[in-house]
Amino acid sequence: MLNKKAIFTAVLSSLLTVTASAAQPASDTNTPFVNEYLADITQNNKEIATSFANLIKETPQETAWLSQYGTASPGVLVTVNEKDYVAFSACEPKNCPNSSYVALLDPSTNDFVKGAVRYESAEDTTPHQTTVVWLGDYDYDFVPTIWQQFYLAN
Repeated sequence: MLNKKAIFTAVLSSLLTVTASAAQPASDTNTPFVNEYLADITQNNKEIATSFANLIKETPQETAWLSQYGTASPGVLVTVNEKDYVAFSACEPKNCPNSSYVALLDPSTNDFVKGAVRYESAEDTTPHQTTVVWLGDYDYDFVPTIWQQFYLAN
């Protein structure tokens, strides 16, 4: 897992300049779950709740708040490799600047396919560190979209 974090960080640095053009949100709002909140969706759709729980099941203890979905933004439509996904993002309640996640749902299957969680080390930790943990199988094609959602939503 450490190698995935290192690769993710390196790729993020190199992709910052192309993020704006590579990961523009799509404009079709007829896709299910766009403009809806994940917590509301999961109350009526246990399949999606289970998929989200499976996506976050190996996250660090520092991000235990994820199971409650956090202080959220509504889902937005994004396109990766010409396929539409709904991106959900949220931050830790009362700690938004320091801990957040982005998770991508495939609306055709109701499965969460990719995501990332970002959190800061404790203020008294030296050196201070930001940790990004990839959720789901690592895929370079999704990095720009997920990275952009961290900045748009939080």
